[in-house]
Amino acid sequence: AISPTDRPHRRCLEAREMLTRVWEETSFRDYIERPKPNGYASLHSLLRLGSGASLEVQIRTEAMHAVAESGAAAHAQYKVDAMGAAAARVHTSRGPGV
Repeated sequence: AISPTDRPHRRCLEAREMLTRVWEETSFRDYIERPKPNGYASLHSLLRLGSGASLEVQIRTEAMHAVAESGAAAHAQYKVDAMGAAAARVHTSRGPGV
């Protein structure tokens, strides 16, 4: 597990603190301190906006983002494992203007 005294974790926690000064946090998960078995690491914060709407924010370093987007933790990798490469290509493709 990564200690909160580690610099990347501390920086992510500082970013979270800035957000929670503005909006109420209704849920928080620390996947940096306790990464998922596939290596996924991120802070997840669910915030209540002034309008009452909810916003989920994921805070992570560039290295953590690379693992989340293209490493073992990538959502597309789950699709490849579960349904084959064709399903992953369809799921990860983006439409015009996105």
